[in-house]
Amino acid sequence: MVNQVKIGQGLGKVLVISAMLGASVAALADPYYGGYGAPAGEVYAPVLSSRPVYQQVGVAVPRQQCYDQPVVYRDDGAVVGGTLLGGLAGGLIGHAFGHGSGNAWATGVGAVVGAGIGNNIASANSVQTAGYQRQCTTVSDYQVQPQLVGYDVTYGYGGQVYRTRLSYDPGPQLLLSVNATPAGY
Repeated sequence: MVNQVKIGQGLGKVLVISAMLGASVAALADPYYGGYGAPAGEVYAPVLSSRPVYQQVGVAVPRQQCYDQPVVYRDDGAVVGGTLLGGLAGGLIGHAFGHGSGNAWATGVGAVVGAGIGNNIASANSVQTAGYQRQCTTVSDYQVQPQLVGYDVTYGYGGQVYRTRLSYDPGPQLLLSVNATPAGY
């Protein structure tokens, strides 16, 4: 009978120690006492709801706007050729009329006058073509689009319900920082 009492007393000690460990683990798991993984002075509170909040904003959407602009093309190759041909002819004519030391001067004046006349004749007779040239510019259209500005979160702590707006979705739990100071300080 003595052996039975000792076993019973040992079993009682095991049960008491088990109950104390169970209570300690339960206190650690309670979200109001920090829970598992919460830093000192912080607790996890259950999130009751989390609703995204959107704001309508104007957004610039660039696009290209093109149109055909009328233009006039002129064949400048004929004008250059006429100027050169006129200068050559004028120089030859001036050279034929100049004598002695004035020959170079007459050749130069004849070349300049002939180039001017050749340019005017070629410009008057050059072919001009009308056409279109594509012109494009970038313009912005403004559209109203919803933009996420945050989340309205409702959570519970200490038997009370609280609401706040966060810039992120907290998920099923919200980490709170708790500061307990004695009243009167």
